[in-house]
Amino acid sequence: MIFRQVAVGTFQNFAYVIGDERTRVAAIVDPAWEVDKLLKTCADLDLKLKYVINTHSHHDHVEGNELVAQRTGAKIIMHEKSSL
Repeated sequence: MIFRQVAVGTFQNFAYVIGDERTRVAAIVDPAWEVDKLLKTCADLDLKLKYVINTHSHHDHVEGNELVAQRTGAKIIMHEKSSL
């Protein structure tokens, strides 16, 4: 398992890059800000981003969802009772 904690934004929130060492498939958890930084982390680790996972729907966790999805085709995953 590949696991990187990445500080993002002016609040220094954390986003996470999680990847499978064998398949190189990855997810970003809570991509609030600094999408370029998160995507560079994936590229540096030779990971193919497939998912965006949100722990909850506050703006400081979901702000980068659409941009990540647009740039990578990643599927956004969130609990069905969460709302944007």
